[in-house]
Amino acid sequence: MRHVVSGVRAFALFALMMCAAVFSPKFAYADDVRVGAIKIPESVTAGQVYTVELSGVQKTGDSVRVVKACFSWDFEGPFCFPARERNGSVMMRLRTNNPNTYWLSAFLKYEYVVPGETGLKEGRSNEVKGTLVVRP
Repeated sequence: MRHVVSGVRAFALFALMMCAAVFSPKFAYADDVRVGAIKIPESVTAGQVYTVELSGVQKTGDSVRVVKACFSWDFEGPFCFPARERNGSVMMRLRTNNPNTYWLSAFLKYEYVVPGETGLKEGRSNEVKGTLVVRP
């Protein structure tokens, strides 16, 4: 009798997993676009334009397209700018007018298509952080 009950439980679990696999909707998750690192100049001068690179950008799915790069300075922000990924990197030119040492964080916003649905969906990558030194 114990083996019959175990067999019934195993079958019920298998059936439940199959239903979940068949009927689960297809959603994009935060790892559909993943940023490997942020590259920041060692120090910059206040008011001067500097380049920040988001490198190691990995995209899953053919329909995923990076549209914006978003930055926060010491949790002030995010400020988002149009962006384009090329060869696994997103390069942005930024400017900070206030001398200080900042914790600069960044993430990417992207669009994707879900098969069988109309319109574009939006997603957000993981966040990467680094230190920015702005001298007078």
